[in-house]
Amino acid sequence: MFLCFMKHLPKFVYRPYLLPGFACRQELQLPLQLCFYIKTEDMTDNPQINIKDNCIKCGRCEAVCPVGVFSRDTVSRAVTVVSPHHCIGCGQCVAVCPASAISHSLFSDEDIVAYERTACPSPDDVMLLMKTRRSNRAMSRKPVERALVEKIIEAAYSSPTAHNSRDLQFTLVSSDDKLRMLTDFTCATYSRTIRRLQSPFVKPFLSLIKPGVYANVPVMSHVVKSWASGHDNVLRKATAVILISTRRNEMMSSADAQLAYQNASLMAESLGVAHFYLGYLCAALRLAPGKLEGSLGISGTIHAAMAIGMPAMRFDKYIDRGCPEWSEI
Repeated sequence: MFLCFMKHLPKFVYRPYLLPGFACRQELQLPLQLCFYIKTEDMTDNPQINIKDNCIKCGRCEAVCPVGVFSRDTVSRAVTVVSPHHCIGCGQCVAVCPASAISHSLFSDEDIVAYERTACPSPDDVMLLMKTRRSNRAMSRKPVERALVEKIIEAAYSSPTAHNSRDLQFTLVSSDDKLRMLTDFTCATYSRTIRRLQSPFVKPFLSLIKPGVYANVPVMSHVVKSWASGHDNVLRKATAVILISTRRNEMMSSADAQLAYQNASLMAESLGVAHFYLGYLCAALRLAPGKLEGSLGISGTIHAAMAIGMPAMRFDKYIDRGCPEWSEI
């Protein structure tokens, strides 16, 4: 009887990280030791990789390659390509080679861009950007220029991905009806979840075995009631939303999307674009997997979402968070 009861419970009962307040915890189901090399089906099977005659035998390519494409002779120090079929297309080898002695079929000469370290922001500049970045929900009705959106998405796509899968998709939602669909979906999902939690057949048992689940009910109720009274606490006054999704929903997919979001967030801050993480929407996505994707025609799984708009006001101060507590073991 108990097993029959559990079978009909919503997934958030035995997977509580699906609820608001448990953002991005899918990865906790699997130990980090399982993060081994996986070559996905859409990667190039056998790229052409060759060592040119001007190789200086420094061995940097072998040292940085994560999948053992290169081997270095212990006597002659010569580097050879031994496992090109393992290549995941990360570009580490061509980026680190000081002599430009590696030809790689996945990268043209134009793809390999030299730069000067002195042109990069200083550590103090980077720290200032991170400290001044804010979740700014005070937005005007002025739309974000397309060129700024493209910069934000380019920054997001430059983030690292597990196994260099590059399995990142971006969808810009800017029309009023589609934006309303996002809030409608969030509130409808919350309403359905609340009804299930408050069911007289569920609550007596669930409050005993998972009492923490009910801590989320007031939050969800507030969002739903505010929307019913004409106040959108999901999008606020955002004029657009960037959805970050992956075609596959694998062990590292959510982490890849969150890393992309952080890149996008820092770029948006540097461009003067107000933005914030759509936590309410992302929580609803975990409660109703695949539903919004189907409605929007997105092939894959949405893992992160950024609301954007031009700021109604700017901040000229930041809050010093103090020194973090950390330990060494």
